[in-house]
Amino acid sequence: MRRAAQLGSTPFRHRGSAARALRLFSALAVLLTTTTQALTGVAHAQTTLGYDPAADPFTLIQEARTAANLSGKHILVIAGGEWCIWCHYLNAFLEDHSDLNAAFKNTFVVVKAYIGDATDNDAFFATLPEAAGYPHFWVLNAAGEVLRSQNTLPLEDGDKSYSSAAFATFIDEWN
Repeated sequence: MRRAAQLGSTPFRHRGSAARALRLFSALAVLLTTTTQALTGVAHAQTTLGYDPAADPFTLIQEARTAANLSGKHILVIAGGEWCIWCHYLNAFLEDHSDLNAAFKNTFVVVKAYIGDATDNDAFFATLPEAAGYPHFWVLNAAGEVLRSQNTLPLEDGDKSYSSAAFATFIDEWN
């Protein structure tokens, strides 16, 4: 009987421990919620390059064809994703070289088509010549016909960026 009384009184003797455990549990719940929100924010920020896994690339091409017909530009399809480090380098390169970025935008209607595990765009990419790596460029005319499949390796400078001269030459070819 004495043992039962001791066991029965244990929660009351350690009421401070229970309160501490509840505070710890609450703190962990807040931490988990905050971490989830932070990861969601990071995931949202990762879509800033423009490779949207939810976008239908066939629809993007149709919209680009309309814009290319109106503007007289070529269409440049860029395959990549937020996971692609060279896609980040390309984005940074264009941001750092406003003159090339302006020429790039004046020459092409750009379509960024997501490739990766987050979606199955295999049917779309099957309509294009095979890519050697990512990012990869395809230049299309306003009718949507492929004029060139362009590996971006020749445009790189070998130091985690792109060559201004090679990029300018690529743009000039399509101006």
